[in-house]
Amino acid sequence: MRQCTWTDYEIDTDYAELVIEGDETILMNGAIADFDSNVSSVVAILEENGIGYSIEHYDQAGNLLKFLTNIPDISSA
Repeated sequence: MRQCTWTDYEIDTDYAELVIEGDETILMNGAIADFDSNVSSVVAILEENGIGYSIEHYDQAGNLLKFLTNIPDISSA
């Protein structure tokens, strides 16, 4: 992981190239290789840290293939 702007970070792994933008509400975008096999690793990190997310996966033509979301219950924190 490296900071690429004042508030943004780049993450480069064997299976993903992601950019996290923002400082309170974040936007994460990028590519995950072999999405179906590797997205669970990204999701696990987010969920373990109580980070809500929406993940959209599109094909080359721009068709939505998969949508994953998790909004943590902050009332139980």
